[in-house]
Amino acid sequence: MKIVILSYSSLLYSLGLYFKYKDIDGCNIKIVVYNNTNIIKFLNYMGIKEIDIIYYDYQLVYTRNPYEILMNFLFMKKFYKKNIYNIKNEIIYIFNKNECLEVFDLYYRIRNKNEIRYVNFDPEINSKKSISFKSLIYKLYNKLYITTPYDIKFLGGYLSIIKNSVIKKIEYKKEKVELIKCNFPENSIIILETDLSKCNYCRKLDYVLNSTNIYNQISMVMSNQIYIKPHPIFNNIYYEIYGKDKIIENFIPIEFMINDGNIDTVIGVMSIALIYAIKNEVKNVISTIKLYDFMDDKEKDKIVSWLIKETDNRIMMPNSINELNKIINNIAEGAEKSDEIIN
Repeated sequence: MKIVILSYSSLLYSLGLYFKYKDIDGCNIKIVVYNNTNIIKFLNYMGIKEIDIIYYDYQLVYTRNPYEILMNFLFMKKFYKKNIYNIKNEIIYIFNKNECLEVFDLYYRIRNKNEIRYVNFDPEINSKKSISFKSLIYKLYNKLYITTPYDIKFLGGYLSIIKNSVIKKIEYKKEKVELIKCNFPENSIIILETDLSKCNYCRKLDYVLNSTNIYNQISMVMSNQIYIKPHPIFNNIYYEIYGKDKIIENFIPIEFMINDGNIDTVIGVMSIALIYAIKNEVKNVISTIKLYDFMDDKEKDKIVSWLIKETDNRIMMPNSINELNKIINNIAEGAEKSDEIIN
């Protein structure tokens, strides 16, 4: 049995499956991770032995250079023959993302020799516009690498999305597993930090000033401990943390914390974890994106529109520090969120 993990949001369920089957006689279970060493750190943190983990670097980089296209193709063929082709008579769980087509396709090629079980734990990505001609070009480009039927969607770039007909054919009902708890205190508050200057959205001085003001405002109002979660990659925190608050290891996934059930409030800028929190009924979900000085306001507006659309307009987006203060005070007093400060 193999459990293929492509992103953080399926980790809790993947771990539940692992612990369900690991001690069953004859069940040689492996967790397969692609392109994310932080997931490996988290698995080790949870007590998974190295012998039960397989890690691969497998990324096909988009290029127009004919030589590099050929090298991509040869790399894919070599990787497939060495690591995937000879797998047979296995149950293979593939957990998201829907858009991680290149990795999914490796296992789609061996579907007749194995039982593939797929489920997408991530929020769906909706298409914004029709790009039929460019979609055709993109599909012709991918003809060398991809055998899975897929669609093209556009959200500030091209995404190759597995077709629903493929997913429905192999999707399965989730098994009942014991979910591991993070044991946060009730009504916990988490701030998701992403270094927007490192992402080239904000100038560093602006970002440092904005993030410091936002954190200070939240922490001064809230008397209980606040948990600060750095991004796994863009993980700089420039402000001084008050003694009552705590920084969480950046390799521990926010999805794992949200699923704990005791998280009352999630605050971030533009993380997909905000969408995940909404989908999982976290009481207060706040994006502070409008409080940051972006270098490109059009880029900011696109992200704002995306967050509103993906959360069905349920995410709070204060327009000023004063509005943020009002929301945080309401939370501190145990009040319901203010509907007039949604976005």
